[in-house]
Amino acid sequence: MHSARTSCGEQRRSRAASLFWEELSEEGAAAFTGDSESLVEPRESIVYDEPRSTFPIYAVSLRDVEKMTAMISHEDLKPERWEPSKGPLCFVSHQWTSRNLPDHTGKQFELLKHTIRDLNYLFTDSLHHMSHAKVPPIKPDEYVRLWLWLDYWSVPQSAQRADERSAAIDSIPAYAVAASFILVLCPTVVHRDLDEMCNFASWERRGWCRLERLAFSLAHYSVSSPSYVYVVHEPGKVERCMNSKFHKPSQSVFCGEASRYYCLILFPEGLISSRLPHAPSQFTVMDDRVRLFPVVQSLIHHGCQARKQQGDLAAWRKLLAMKCAIRI
Repeated sequence: MHSARTSCGEQRRSRAASLFWEELSEEGAAAFTGDSESLVEPRESIVYDEPRSTFPIYAVSLRDVEKMTAMISHEDLKPERWEPSKGPLCFVSHQWTSRNLPDHTGKQFELLKHTIRDLNYLFTDSLHHMSHAKVPPIKPDEYVRLWLWLDYWSVPQSAQRADERSAAIDSIPAYAVAASFILVLCPTVVHRDLDEMCNFASWERRGWCRLERLAFSLAHYSVSSPSYVYVVHEPGKVERCMNSKFHKPSQSVFCGEASRYYCLILFPEGLISSRLPHAPSQFTVMDDRVRLFPVVQSLIHHGCQARKQQGDLAAWRKLLAMKCAIRI
């Protein structure tokens, strides 16, 4: 009797998987069917909650960062609560270079200070204007009003504040959406505990880093003028990454480029396994992989809805078509 129930459940889950991919294919095809009147509205079987922060955004002003000599923890720094009225927000993304310290060599923080001292170069040099980017995310007269979010000083670190820490981590997608731009710090550093190289390539493999880029990119996406993620490798070496790269299967929050593996996918009937030709991205806490499924689904859904409501049908069509590429 038990084996019969199991077989029946597997058949239902397999059917759910087939219907899911069929639906995505239909949406992708419908996204390219001409004018807005002929576009087919995708079927919705799940109610998606809009990403919201369950912990306030704490950030540090540019002037205060310039006075610091190293990254300081949330508890020691006691940063201020950020509100949009205070000025634009920069989301600083980076990879921790040891298990207990975010920047044990200090190279990332020195790179951050060097970068914010010359924002004019970051936003107004010829390469920026020759690209397909929008106008710079903040104006020159807003530089002094800039605030910086960085996990070590914006998220509680102590074990005594574990609940607040969890709430802040859950809010990271919302923090990225609130930012005017993302600044990625990726100088070449050897991880103190793992003896592995930390650089832009390793940053791109991190599941949480991919989530940060995905959340920001979906919130600011436009086909004609995509936003930028600014990647700083070393002083004077800045890479302006087109955020359109986020849609590639190799940059999925859950997948990557390598051998085949079993990727969990969230369906209304539960978690099932689907064999996909991509290797998993890296998570320190493996449970985060499952934990983030509904988060990514919500980001994609609301990204599509926002583009349609804004009348940017080109971006809406493309995001619908990308659903099969953004492995969820």
